[in-house]
Amino acid sequence: MVKQRLATSIYASVLFTILGAIAWGTGQPFIFPSLGPSAFILAFDRRGKRTRTYRIVGSHCIGAVVGLLAYALLGSGVAITITQGAFSGSGFQLALSGMVSIALTSWGMIATDTNHPPACATTLIVSLGLLSTPIQVVTIIGAIIILAESHRLFLRGFDYFDETDMLPDVAVTAASVLQPDTASEFRVMVPISNPRTERQLISVASMIANANDGIVDVVHIVQIPDQTPVYRSSDRTRNIDIESDRLLRAACEDAETFGASVETTTIVSQWSFEEVFEAVRQRNVSTVVMGWGTERWSWQSGRTEGSINELTRELPCDFLVLKGQELDVSRVLVPVAGGPNADLSAEVVNYLQDHVDVEISVLHVVDGEQQRSVGEEFLREWVADHDLSDVELLIDTSGDVKDAITREAEDRTLVIIGAAERGLLSRLMQNSLASDVVDAVDCSVLLVERPTSRSIRDRVLGSRDQ
Repeated sequence: MVKQRLATSIYASVLFTILGAIAWGTGQPFIFPSLGPSAFILAFDRRGKRTRTYRIVGSHCIGAVVGLLAYALLGSGVAITITQGAFSGSGFQLALSGMVSIALTSWGMIATDTNHPPACATTLIVSLGLLSTPIQVVTIIGAIIILAESHRLFLRGFDYFDETDMLPDVAVTAASVLQPDTASEFRVMVPISNPRTERQLISVASMIANANDGIVDVVHIVQIPDQTPVYRSSDRTRNIDIESDRLLRAACEDAETFGASVETTTIVSQWSFEEVFEAVRQRNVSTVVMGWGTERWSWQSGRTEGSINELTRELPCDFLVLKGQELDVSRVLVPVAGGPNADLSAEVVNYLQDHVDVEISVLHVVDGEQQRSVGEEFLREWVADHDLSDVELLIDTSGDVKDAITREAEDRTLVIIGAAERGLLSRLMQNSLASDVVDAVDCSVLLVERPTSRSIRDRVLGSRDQ
């Protein structure tokens, strides 16, 4: 903890010193109050998602430009440095300018996915008349770019305060193999922490990997308390090594049983869910197969609702989430409503039909008996488009999706749900899945979600499906 405090303090001061020297040498305002919080974030969370260059630079650019527009339209000629009288017109101008700049900056950051709170201070610096000329705004943007690029170059050229030598052996091994040599390989990642669900997850992942001539990438997540620095977990090294070795050896044996190639990694972190997403991006993973049940609380631990939403709103790859400790694929129900998630459901059905003896029933819910023929035509086309054969077509005319799935699932062993709505994984991790279909059925459930790009409208106002 002392080392982390010292490292953060020194690094933040170094970043700020660079800009201070430039400001001193040029006589221009290359240092201003909102740079301080940004420098701290860069120093404290050096390689985290919050410190990405596009987010730091983009947010401050939005704040500076919006602040300049607000000041030019509403507060021109007035400055907060001069005391304004009570209920004065100039005071109202500044208050309105600040209010508009904060509102538009917040909107702009959400719309462009560049959320960075210090940018709200930047927009006030400009909109309240402190640094409010076009030249000063250009200087602000230049200072932000220098700050972000200095941080990036420091990370590339130097690694002060490296903690790798203080990690357990398995974590060091994980770090050394985190970026595979062959980025073109089809990879199916299986994050595991619970031996009771490991075999079922490996079996699903192996089918997908075999169908695509790929690799099963098993990642053992070791989560330590939120306030414990990673290097402080070294007193647990021996237990972590033993547990990880046992769990990963069993995973390898299971994958080999299903005929799949397998690689293993251990990750030690306070933020298990975020680490999975980071590993997915770095390893070029195509599909993640994970469990949901008693493990969901560890996935949630330490994460706020906002951070979970931020991670899961734009998935890096396909996600398959298995609820249930038993996996019986003899009788499978697949509710279908169209869209990319339904496409992923169809792919899973194809994998199953290629590897095991399975009975598939495809369900589509329509609103009223008069819509039956439309529903039947939709299902026939959907089955044909996805090259499915030997499937039972079911039409439910009740209009109630939850009740329809619950009824049809009574004599099924597995339900594969490819939600028509976005954000399924986000609600799953927060235990707030819409309509509670997952909890309504007695059999195992495989939830699938495919990445979709969000428009600016959806970023700001939310998806129409939610």
